[in-house]
Amino acid sequence: MWIFAAFLALPLIEIGLFVTLGGVLGLWLTLGFVLGSAILGAFILRRGAVGVQPGRAGLMQLAGSGFSMLAALLLILPGFLTSFIGVLLLIPLVQRGIVLLVGQRLAARGFALGAAPAAQSDVIDGDYSVMPEGDRPLPPSKWTTRD
Repeated sequence: MWIFAAFLALPLIEIGLFVTLGGVLGLWLTLGFVLGSAILGAFILRRGAVGVQPGRAGLMQLAGSGFSMLAALLLILPGFLTSFIGVLLLIPLVQRGIVLLVGQRLAARGFALGAAPAAQSDVIDGDYSVMPEGDRPLPPSKWTTRD
C-alpha cells in the first residue's frame, strides 16, 4: 500500500519542487539542471554497464554497481527530488549504510547471505512402504491412505 502512495506522491512532490525552485532559479537554470542531470545519468549508465565483472566482484562492489545504475536512472528522470536521491546513491558511504541496513533486516528475519539454511527442529525423518489392503494389521488412521 505504501508503494502505491509513493507512486502517487512522487509526481506531486516533483511538480511542487519545479514550481518552487523554478521560481527561485528561473527558467534557464531549471532547464539546465534537468538537462545536465539527464546527461550525467546517461554517462553513468553507459560507464557502469562496462565496469562490472561479477565473477571477481565482492558484495559491496556489486551493490555499488547496482546503486550506480539506480542513481543513473533517477538522474535521467526529470525532477529535483529524483536527482537529489540519485546523487545521494552515488556516495559510497550512503551505499554502505544501505547495504548494512538491508543486511541487518534480512538477518533479523532469518536470512543469511552465503550460509546454508538453518535445520528445522520439527522435521521427522522416516520411511514408508505401501502394503496391500488385506495385510494391514491395524485399522486405517489419518496417516494411512487408500490406494
